[in-house]
Amino acid sequence: MLAVVWTDEALLDVQRLILFQLAHNGAEAVQDTAMGLFNFADGLPFNPRIWRQLKQFDGDVRRGLWSRYEIRYEIDDDTDELRVLRVFAQRENRST
Repeated sequence: MLAVVWTDEALLDVQRLILFQLAHNGAEAVQDTAMGLFNFADGLPFNPRIWRQLKQFDGDVRRGLWSRYEIRYEIDDDTDELRVLRVFAQRENRST
């Protein structure tokens, strides 16, 4: 089974989203969001290719959706890793 590895950039994304949740929705929403994102990522190795591949990126980069969030991850069969690359709110304005 693939090991889930979080990139520094993805962890910074989670931190940004958590701070937004805290400011707008309170501590309970923060806990639900953080646990949901990490639990979703932990479940990805069971069927990693179920989500749509993003052809604009090199490698096997995919987009998973949980609640209001998009989790971009890369499957690396050579290293048996599933790397979480970025995490966005689906309505967030972003260029990457």
